[in-house]
Amino acid sequence: MEKHSSISPHPAPPLHLRRRNHSTLILLLAACLALTLSRPYWSTLPSLLPSPNPPSSPLPPTTKNFDWSTAPSKQHLDYTPCYTSLGDFQCARLTVPMDYFNATTNATISLAIIRKPAAVDVTDPRYGGAVIVNPGGPGGSGVQFVLLGGKSISDVIDSPSPEDGKVYDVLSFDPRGVGLSTQGVECFEDEVQAQSWALRVDEQGLLGVSDASLGRLWAMSEASGGSCTLPRESGKGGEVDVKSFVTTASVARDMVELVEAHGKWREREAKKVLQTNTRSSGMQHGVPEALKYEPGKEKIQYWGFSYGTYLGLTFAAMFPDRIERLVVDGVVDPVDYTKALWYDNLYDTEKDMDSFYSNCARVGYPKCPLASKANNSTTYVQHRVQAILESLYHNPLPVLHPTPEVVTYSDLKTLIFLSLYTPIQSFPRLAHLLADIESRNGTAFAKLLALNHNVQCSPPTGTAAIRHFSGRAIACSDGDDLTGTTKTKFSKFLGKVEELSSTIGAKWAEIHLSCIHWSTRPLYRFTGPWQGKTDHPILLIGNTADPVTPGRNAVEQAKGFEGSVALMQESPGHCSSAGRSRCTEGYIREYFQTGVLPPRNTTCEVDELPFGSDGSDEAQGLALEDLEGRSNVPGINEAMHRAGGGFLSGGMGRRFVCIKESTVHEQLLQSFLRLRRNFLIMAEQTVPLGRYLWERIKQLGIKSVFGVPGDFNLTLLDHIYDVEGLEWVGNTNELNAAYAADGYARVKQGAGCVVTTHGVGELSALNAIAGAMTEQVKVIHVVGQTSLTMQKNKMMIHHSIGSSPDHQVFNKASMGFRVAAAELQSEVDATKKIDETLRQCFVKSGPVYVFVPIDLVDKQVPSKALETPIDLEPEFDPQVVEEATKAILDVVYASKHPSVFVDCLVQRHNAIKEATELVDKLGVLVYTSNMGKGIIDETHPNYLGVYNGQISGPGVESAFEASDTVLVLGNLPSDTNSGGFTRKIKTQAIYINEFDVSIQGGKTWTAPLKAVLASLVKTVQTDKVPKITKPKLPEAPLEEDHDSKSITQSWIWNYLADTYFRKHDVIFGETGTAAFGIPDTTFPAGINWITQTYYGSIGYCTPAALGADVALSELASQSRPRGRTLLVTGDGSLMLTVQEVGNMVKLGLKPVILLINNSGYTIERVIHGAHQSYNDIVPFDYKHMLPFFNMSPEQAAANFHRCTTKVGLEEILKKDSVRNPQAVQVVEIVMDKLDVPWRLSMQIATRGEDAVQEMEGAGFRVRNKLEKQEAFWY
Repeated sequence: MEKHSSISPHPAPPLHLRRRNHSTLILLLAACLALTLSRPYWSTLPSLLPSPNPPSSPLPPTTKNFDWSTAPSKQHLDYTPCYTSLGDFQCARLTVPMDYFNATTNATISLAIIRKPAAVDVTDPRYGGAVIVNPGGPGGSGVQFVLLGGKSISDVIDSPSPEDGKVYDVLSFDPRGVGLSTQGVECFEDEVQAQSWALRVDEQGLLGVSDASLGRLWAMSEASGGSCTLPRESGKGGEVDVKSFVTTASVARDMVELVEAHGKWREREAKKVLQTNTRSSGMQHGVPEALKYEPGKEKIQYWGFSYGTYLGLTFAAMFPDRIERLVVDGVVDPVDYTKALWYDNLYDTEKDMDSFYSNCARVGYPKCPLASKANNSTTYVQHRVQAILESLYHNPLPVLHPTPEVVTYSDLKTLIFLSLYTPIQSFPRLAHLLADIESRNGTAFAKLLALNHNVQCSPPTGTAAIRHFSGRAIACSDGDDLTGTTKTKFSKFLGKVEELSSTIGAKWAEIHLSCIHWSTRPLYRFTGPWQGKTDHPILLIGNTADPVTPGRNAVEQAKGFEGSVALMQESPGHCSSAGRSRCTEGYIREYFQTGVLPPRNTTCEVDELPFGSDGSDEAQGLALEDLEGRSNVPGINEAMHRAGGGFLSGGMGRRFVCIKESTVHEQLLQSFLRLRRNFLIMAEQTVPLGRYLWERIKQLGIKSVFGVPGDFNLTLLDHIYDVEGLEWVGNTNELNAAYAADGYARVKQGAGCVVTTHGVGELSALNAIAGAMTEQVKVIHVVGQTSLTMQKNKMMIHHSIGSSPDHQVFNKASMGFRVAAAELQSEVDATKKIDETLRQCFVKSGPVYVFVPIDLVDKQVPSKALETPIDLEPEFDPQVVEEATKAILDVVYASKHPSVFVDCLVQRHNAIKEATELVDKLGVLVYTSNMGKGIIDETHPNYLGVYNGQISGPGVESAFEASDTVLVLGNLPSDTNSGGFTRKIKTQAIYINEFDVSIQGGKTWTAPLKAVLASLVKTVQTDKVPKITKPKLPEAPLEEDHDSKSITQSWIWNYLADTYFRKHDVIFGETGTAAFGIPDTTFPAGINWITQTYYGSIGYCTPAALGADVALSELASQSRPRGRTLLVTGDGSLMLTVQEVGNMVKLGLKPVILLINNSGYTIERVIHGAHQSYNDIVPFDYKHMLPFFNMSPEQAAANFHRCTTKVGLEEILKKDSVRNPQAVQVVEIVMDKLDVPWRLSMQIATRGEDAVQEMEGAGFRVRNKLEKQEAFWY
């Protein structure tokens, strides 16, 4: 079976796989809560998805121009703007026949339709038509689904390119009998009656929890079902009871009407747009053929989730010639569903439950509180959960505060059931709730129950009506008549279902029970077969451990529709979005864009696991409130859930709170944005300045703030804890903190943040900030300053200088080390200064300062700006970029042997993706610099090596100089990055620098590097680029010490690269022998190489590695497996900043420190004074280092390794603890103090013969002269 990981360098579909916010997936997943038809009365137990409000917030009033209750229903689509406060939406009512199939009545139904318009008008070539979406249920509201999730749906299906590809309308509707469509399924006179009944049923518990439970629930099902299906009197105007006309077949037929209506609207809209264009341009335009309405031939584009897959498959079977695109995700077995068995759904449920046990055991304690420090086995976790359940069976847990509640066995079983739908979000929270209950603390669980244990009011005017029985009416009408089933027969069925799934069988059987007492039969229902040859093949998607729609359903149903393909996703949870997979999303987008299906037997892997990667979370042992906050992210998941798209959650908590209509909008915004704290900001309208700053920093993607507390920044630091998802990481001193922020920024491909206090703190950090300035790293330095009064009066406050101190003297000292600064002197303009400064950090790629006087921290500032993200992209003139692109390509096309040279500023300016794509498209030879190493995959077929002038590997220099044109990308030509300035480009050079483009001897254009590279990728015509052959490089000469048993510089670096380095590693090479030895190697793909050899501040790498390992932990929980941080440093460098090893231990980080012990400052020895005492350091016994930093003696002994021979190092690097570290590892590697990499000695040799003689006289080996070795061209 072909497997695709979404983190693969070769993503599944060829279409742009843009990286999107995790929110899209959560919203998608809510779509999949659709397959949970619960009790006949729709259970009101709370959802496991945390929410400050009941799980389904009401819709707000629409607009003053549109009201559902007064909107006319027409036989064509006549859209009116609606819900304008939430975005660009249009609403309409569409009249359709009640009885398509038997014509027993002339009555009609009015469907509530919502449209989220495409980003372009219908006449634009990119307009792709409408995609109809269904949130499942049955009984889910399509209106609310699009209202809350339309943007996220667009993010998945639309082309990410603004120039090409398709963009779509997102269209949906409340199916007949549901929500805002009229008439609806009504079974109670008012909302209070309906909720009172639901509470009564809920208190009976699950089937089988007592001897009496079956009898009671049977009787209540009989009462509610019998009452609801009694013949009703005709309503106003002689309305016919809709319950006989709500089958999925009728809804599918409604979709035909909707597709036809959209075709008519499309042509009318095109005429309107073209007429407007005619008036403005004077040119006549007819409606293009593609936009003309074709009666009876319009086709559907559809994406359905869960129950929505049954609707989609039914449509495909009934109208196979109407399919243009059809995706069904979380596939229902239509035969089992139509028999009303609700049995086959549970084949994979226990796999999902097992994933809870296994993932809990995998991450261990404290990330999963149900694991044990002593026993992390899956069996242990499983037995512990069972014991917790059993403890409630006879002894429910009373809770006293904040209101009296009782947590029962049934409550907990239902909670577990709900968690199986959303493992990523729910499993950590479930584990904490279970652990709380085990300790007889039910407060958190009781808060969930309390949401639904109060009868609430009727919905506000203009919102969707409550249809408590619409889902039951649809499901039971679709299914076989079960009214002849006896209690004894049902009891046997219950036993079978519980045998299939002990976890949720009793809960799931309630669906079957609900239909036993539903006597209303439909006039028409579709009973198959679900097969046929559709106009375009279908894409079916299933998970390998879906709790209620087994993945095998997708495979089986694909067989019935010719050419269709089942795409599997390797994950637990309901629907593909239960686990984020960019692979799966890419295939969905590709299918909508081009119609291309995945290869058969494709399985996509996911980007994340329940509970996160092993030890990779931002913090160990998170509190329950932290986990609640983590789930507060908007997306398709949330929209589906709130739209009622769930068999279990479809009626769960669908209540309206007694509130004034004016506050309904705020409540919807809260559910729409989900981040509770962000909502409060908007509701409050102002926030403290300190809070505003940290909210902005969090929006930049920063999740960890480094620094040292001081008396002028303490109140500012307090506000970090107000920002959800932002963490404080304290350091041992400010220099180390700034280094850590630098390392964090390089790994996150964004910015890092450091906080210091006035004077002493900010000066301590200044050396690190200078390094970030030199190497163009994005670091935000926040300084807590003295108060404005202290500054004005020049008070002699501690940390100041002189008798009449200028408190801004430190600010002035850093002016040459930053690209921008926000010098806050008033709250009036503070937010604008902050925003512009943070923007400059990214635009110019360098450090910035934000100076915050202590008395401004709590000043209130407007929060409105927080709703709009800061624009981080540099401004440029597209015409200038286009002109530069053409000039570059003209030179390339005219050349005979072009090549590309990639330097480190490509990484600093976030252009790695564009540079890689350009290299792929050009197909020419590619070289990198010492500092640019790893930016281009070194396993790439056209990669030749590191070109460093005369200090290049064998044959590389001659091969490079054979180029007649070189594209130089992101050049940083410092001495240590250019072979002592011997890297000279003698041929035609095209410099694409950070902010400009120049062609040697020609014109210069002002344009940013990333924009130019993107333009080249888009524009280059590969057939015009000269074809090249790759030369064969000569073998490296054998060093004199090649057969030494000791560890040598000539051996170690290639050995590490060949046997130890691996994909996703972040490798730090301290300014020393590592920085000159490692460039000799060939990296595996996916390595992030970090060295600071331009600024060259020794000691940088140790704290920077701490920042990097924090960043890797964050990235692992978002999109990829956790990489390793490998710190290769020397003994001299380590001594300068060794304190941060203590923080590595404290934070539970797990870098591997490869410590080169060569008795001092070897890089200084080779420059001068090889045997002078100033190049010696205090000898240290490194085995004491980890215990000194409070690692237990036993663990420290296991995590320290020392070697003096090659064999010894080989054995150490084979250890699992070193290959897959779970804590800080120290590998002390003893080497000769006069042994240096050849690149280092050769670089010193560029200074002249005197330098060579001094090295040789001191005992260093120097290669014979600077001779050039030729590459061999085939």
